[in-house]
Parts: sequence; C-alpha cells; structure tokens
Amino acid sequence: MTVKEMLNVAFATGTIFKVMQHIKEVYYVEEDCSTEDLSERYIAAAQEMMECPVLPGCEGYNVVLKYEMDDGVQCVDTHLRDSQTNEVYSLSYTDWAELVDLEVICETKMELLEQLAHILWELTFHGFTREKINKSRAELIATMDEIKNGDATLVTWDELKSELKNLK
Repeated sequence: MTVKEMLNVAFATGTIFKVMQHIKEVYYVEEDCSTEDLSERYIAAAQEMMECPVLPGCEGYNVVLKYEMDDGVQCVDTHLRDSQTNEVYSLSYTDWAELVDLEVICETKMELLEQLAHILWELTFHGFTREKINKSRAELIATMDEIKNGDATLVTWDELKSELKNLK
C-alpha cells in the first residue's frame, strides 16, 4: 500500500482521528497542545499530500518502518530505502510529491493507522506544508554548500556549550 492509499483509507473510514490521537500520545506527550490543534495541522498536511502531483525522483525506493532501540527506548524508525542497494535515506526533507505514491513496507507488526501516524510525523518534521519542506531542504543544501566552499562560520561543541551556559 502507498502513502496516498493509506491516507485515503484513514479518511474514507473516518479513522484519521485515531491517527491524530496516536501522534499526540507518542510524539507530543510532554507538550501542552490539544489533540484538536494537532489534528488541524496534521489533517491539513495529509490533505495536501493526497492532492500532490506525482513527481519523479524516488522511483525504486520504499517508505520503511521498523522498531529500533534508541538510548534504551523503543522507537519507530521511518525512512526511505533504495530497493536495489538497501541504502537508507531520511524522509523528512523529501518533497511529498516524490514519495506519496511509494510503497510502504513495515518490517514490524504494526497497525496501518499506527504506521500512518509515524509517517505523517516524519513527513511534517520540518513543516506542515510541501512548500515549507522544500524551503527547509533548500536552506539545508545552501548551508552544506557554504561549508563545502569554506564560507560558513563553524562553532565547536565546546563553544556552543559555553554559549548555552551563558543563556541561563
């Protein structure tokens, strides 16, 4: 099933709100925000994803979900995987139009709505619109180019820690 098909199922069956509840329970436990506020942002993003034109760019890739341990805590890793080389890439800076028609592979037993919750969270990590995601990606690329060309001012970890201590 593709990302777009999963979204269609959630909207058609009225279970999109269960997806929103799962996002709230997993990713916003300690934040003071209502499920309604979160739902509004995520549902708008999901609707935009469903309306995205399909663009080439990620053919031969799959959206993959699997459980992993991170500092002793079980979490869901959601990423792109090249089906030929098995190389793994981030979803978070990928244009939604390049991946909404990709097949989703879940390597761990997980309900469809839970899979969709993790995918939506990952896809909206840097913004709740396709335009914002693409702008964030462009900014990252520009920063990487500055570093490659020696135009960026780099800060050491110790300098950063010192600055953070001074903010307190």
